[in-house]
Amino acid sequence: MSRIPRRFWFWLRLSVAVVVMLWLFTSFDWLTLRQQVFQIDVGWALLGLVIPLFGILLSALKWQGVLRLLGVERSYAELLGHYWSGTFYNNVLPGSIGGDVVRIGGLKTTGVSFFTATLSVFIDRITGIWVGMLIGLGACLWPSELPHRDVLGFAFGTLVLGGIVAVWLLPKLHDMLPQRWQRYGTLATTLQDRRWLPTLAMAWLFQSLVVLHLWVALYALQSPLSLLACAIYAQAVVVVTLVPISLNGIGVRETALVVLLAGSQVAPEVAALAGSMMYLTAVLSSLPGGLALLSVRGDRHTSYE
Repeated sequence: MSRIPRRFWFWLRLSVAVVVMLWLFTSFDWLTLRQQVFQIDVGWALLGLVIPLFGILLSALKWQGVLRLLGVERSYAELLGHYWSGTFYNNVLPGSIGGDVVRIGGLKTTGVSFFTATLSVFIDRITGIWVGMLIGLGACLWPSELPHRDVLGFAFGTLVLGGIVAVWLLPKLHDMLPQRWQRYGTLATTLQDRRWLPTLAMAWLFQSLVVLHLWVALYALQSPLSLLACAIYAQAVVVVTLVPISLNGIGVRETALVVLLAGSQVAPEVAALAGSMMYLTAVLSSLPGGLALLSVRGDRHTSYE
């Protein structure tokens, strides 16, 4: 059976993004939307730009810690360049894992083995996602009347428990796993080491910034929501945008917020604008990574000549 070409998936995901955004736009009150745009608080919007920027700086430090525990020493400046480039790729270019490939490739050019480079990026990813789900679960367990709290709490709890079971069980099944799956058993064994606790702490800081990003975006639109609500809904949006059904989460992010915030009396126009602001500020904060990516490609082209 022949593989479906990547171009097909690109156009499919682009189509989903366009269709979803068109559906949203046709359901909006354009007068309300226009008023909301002109009422954006510039100060809060600028703070929304600083948050993902700080998140990139923190994430590069976390990645350095992961590599150090895997026996690889690299300077913070080098890893920041790779991470920033990967973030730009994820935010601006098609695909949600292309940025990971950029990071892996950057490490390989400096002599790190493909397996170690891939393992470091994978650990960085899954620890961040798992801690985010833990934050969402904790927020759902806090007594409140927030809409969708029970359903999302169940989803977060399932993912958190699944991660714990996987880390505990996979090493025990290592020898019974197919060879291509044995690396995950090795990964699970690695994560049982208590030396990973600082990495989880930095993941918690980063995911707290994700929550703060939504909170600030809503404040910029003069529709404040509690941090507790943002802790639940921001992590739900993370899960939705990880599903590869649209281009860079465009449309899906906004739709998820419209649905989730409707019960909190947030107008759909405001919810969608909050999602768009979060995406736009994330893109702007990653632009230096685009320059770094172009610089690396230019250096390679020069060396070939």
